[in-house]
Amino acid sequence: MKNKIELDENLWFTHRCCNEKHYLTGNSRFFHGKVYAWCPKKSQSIHVSISEMGSMSIFCNYWINGFLSGSIPNPPINSKGDLDLLGDEYKKWDNSSKINY
Repeated sequence: MKNKIELDENLWFTHRCCNEKHYLTGNSRFFHGKVYAWCPKKSQSIHVSISEMGSMSIFCNYWINGFLSGSIPNPPINSKGDLDLLGDEYKKWDNSSKINY
């Protein structure tokens, strides 16, 4: 017997490879930075990252922002233990942690 997936229809997004709505179902603990989602077309759970998402509901947008706020690694520090806001490593970290809509 399969477990019934309870979907919050407010937490929808489109996948870059599929224009149908998919639904967030929780944290994908096996893959850092990814979330679990349900694909109704395939009737299966998938692991998805923000880069794979297309359009999304405002509720999904807020959920993802909250999730990533706790999942983004700390910024790099220099040999003195300080943030070097003008350094290449910080710029690389800053660009990789931005969410583009």
